[in-house]
Amino acid sequence: MASQITIPVEGTTLTLNGYAFNSFADGDTIALTFPNEKTGHTLGTNQTTVIKDKLNGDVGEMALNIIKYGNDDIFLNPYAENGASAGLLNGTLQRNFTRDGEDFVESYDLSGGTITTKPDNTINTQDGEEVLVYNIRFAFAKRVI
Repeated sequence: MASQITIPVEGTTLTLNGYAFNSFADGDTIALTFPNEKTGHTLGTNQTTVIKDKLNGDVGEMALNIIKYGNDDIFLNPYAENGASAGLLNGTLQRNFTRDGEDFVESYDLSGGTITTKPDNTINTQDGEEVLVYNIRFAFAKRVI
């Protein structure tokens, strides 16, 4: 029998350097991607293969769509303007869910983060909801479940 999994609407929390984010656009997403291979394979002689862990295999890249002028934008702006000299971003991305009536938490431990590019600024003259995209690269992003 298949498991029943329920994810609450307000069940996701992003916290960086003790700050809990709350200025996301309605219906938006947090994208966390892993651009590097976790392992490498080198073919050898006599049908051998050397498999090794890559040092950058835990690098994670996060794209956050943040409402312009909100508290999250104000928090991230110094990191975007001053780069690594503003300090590194460390924290967690947590998602609560229920599987077959039992509560669980999926978590990503994030450390060594910096904003890689300043957010582009597009001015919306129609509905006034402007969003900035902050791109953060973490040296380590580990999933815990």
